Amino acid sequence: MEMTELISELNNFKERLDKVRDSFDIESIKNKIQQLEKEMTEPNFWNNQESASNKSKELADFKNTLDKWQNLQISIKDCLEIDL
Repeated sequence: MEMTELISELNNFKERLDKVRDSFDIESIKNKIQQLEKEMTEPNFWNNQESASNKSKELADFKNTLDKWQNLQISIKDCLEIDL
């Protein structure tokens, strides 16, 4: 595959990824992370251990999803910026 074909395929993939972003609702995930982090700073957060544990897991899951998404975007951007 020639470089121009590869770049074209990467651009197509990036466009599809941008469309998928809407279904993931990344902004909503970011908002949920902020909300959960704020809740975790409340003085009584750990009074209910089960609820606190569930929210901590939920926060970790949201952060993991966001990290994977951002890493994928960075990887594609980096590939498209290769100057050969």
